[in-house]
Amino acid sequence: MGRDQIDAIYKFGNLYDKATKRRIIINDGAEVSITLQSSNDLLSEDPKLPQKAPLNAKEKEDAVIAFCQKQQEQTKYWKLFKKRKHLYFEISASVKSRDGMEPFHYIFEPKLLSCTLHQKLLLYNVI
Repeated sequence: MGRDQIDAIYKFGNLYDKATKRRIIINDGAEVSITLQSSNDLLSEDPKLPQKAPLNAKEKEDAVIAFCQKQQEQTKYWKLFKKRKHLYFEISASVKSRDGMEPFHYIFEPKLLSCTLHQKLLLYNVI
């Protein structure tokens, strides 16, 4: 099999062919070799993602309550299920490849452990 060499530039999270100025779309699972002009071009972290320390349980609860209080006028809250009940969620999608569409499915089955009424807000603890 031959190897294609493309002179490309990385902009806005995508690769672009310098000659045609068109975005390069790579087949899922393709092996790619990248040569950088300078080691300074390789980043150790994504600069767009804020680096924050993980929240503990109390900080998470406080953050959810603060967010819900800000949204309270725009959002209505209702009880979904009683505790110890199972909820089911399915996410289905597909990835386009050279051989066609490759479907995948993810099924989630969280179990509601508790429900706390806090300042007129329902907080759910699920696994």
